[in-house]
Amino acid sequence: MYDFAFDKRNLSREFISADLTANPQINDEAHRRNLVESAQAQATTGLLNFSLSKTVLRGKSVYQLNRLEHDLVLRKFCRNIRRLTKVKQSDRNTIIKCLKRLLSEGHCFRVYKLDIRSFYESIDRRDIERRLRQDNGLSPPTLHVFQSLSMQLDAANITGLPRGLAVSAVLSEYLMRRFDQNVKSMENVYYYARYVDDIVVITTGSENRKSFLKRVRKNLPSGIQLNNEKTKVIQFDLPKTKAAMDGVEGNVDFLGYRFAVHRMLDKPVIRKVHADISPNKTTRLKTRISLSALQFIKDGDFVDFFDRLRVLTGNYNVYDHERKIRRNVGIYYNYRFVDEGSSVALVELDNFLKKLLLASSGKIGGQLNAMLSPKQKRQLLTLSFRRSFGSKCFYHFPINRLTHLVGCWAYE
Repeated sequence: MYDFAFDKRNLSREFISADLTANPQINDEAHRRNLVESAQAQATTGLLNFSLSKTVLRGKSVYQLNRLEHDLVLRKFCRNIRRLTKVKQSDRNTIIKCLKRLLSEGHCFRVYKLDIRSFYESIDRRDIERRLRQDNGLSPPTLHVFQSLSMQLDAANITGLPRGLAVSAVLSEYLMRRFDQNVKSMENVYYYARYVDDIVVITTGSENRKSFLKRVRKNLPSGIQLNNEKTKVIQFDLPKTKAAMDGVEGNVDFLGYRFAVHRMLDKPVIRKVHADISPNKTTRLKTRISLSALQFIKDGDFVDFFDRLRVLTGNYNVYDHERKIRRNVGIYYNYRFVDEGSSVALVELDNFLKKLLLASSGKIGGQLNAMLSPKQKRQLLTLSFRRSFGSKCFYHFPINRLTHLVGCWAYE
């Protein structure tokens, strides 16, 4: 039987391997015991001396807990919420696989691509507390931890939920449960998926789009709004003439992919869907290539430069502390549904990298040309997005090494 208590036994189970990397003292039994005792006291009396570190990433404040005992308490809190409510984040690969299949159907349909504005910052914690109180089975100590967290965030002038903390992801999924269910059950909707703040809805297309969007907005939790600038509605109709059957009907960008939907003259009952890396993600990868080059120009460390490009063009694994498994990531594993043979983005990325490495002039290319030896250039030119995607080329980096390498573009 699951134990919801914030006692020493349960809290001692919340340590993860990254804790040992960050604080080797945890291997000392006495130090570990003191941390657990402190965490138990924090869960009982409130999150005293609560402290967060803040960085800015793409214009958004991202937070990290400074005290491990607070982390232990909030990990147990998250475990309790997930156990009670069964909330979990949707699986990106499952969404993409399903979306690609549905876009290939030959009948009329309409796609709504929606985005929530400043998702974490807009969440009303009072709304979360009301819902937690209404949930049968929630233990008073678990509610107390949330109330204590909310008070500390108020004291730190942090609105909504702090972006970057695992507890924010769990609580936001908990809050959005009812919205997800309501939109799924709306008339004419036959597919709905949400991944954090990105939403896609597929309907029969017979609804009034303005009325539909109005109903979607009405179902949003208190304080949360759609980003109108990022709202896209794409209509897919039956062709009126044979001439209209061939060609691209529309593009759907979602979760880092671009789906180009084609009508086929010889198969009118289905559509051909080409999946590629979205233009936004392609631009981001180019930016990271440029930042890696600029870092090399700054420090002259060729080994770091080469490894950074291997990280970008290849694949590697990272440890998923929540699932306690190693997770493969990289150009193939992040975009496994891309159609390699027809991908424009993979060719574009290779051309960008090659042009940068072979340039003899320009702000970055000129300096690289002066610093790189012919042998080093040949070594760098062996790297390819397209080849690594096709071969699932895999590299191994120790966690400290990987953290150092990606730090170059961590705050792009």
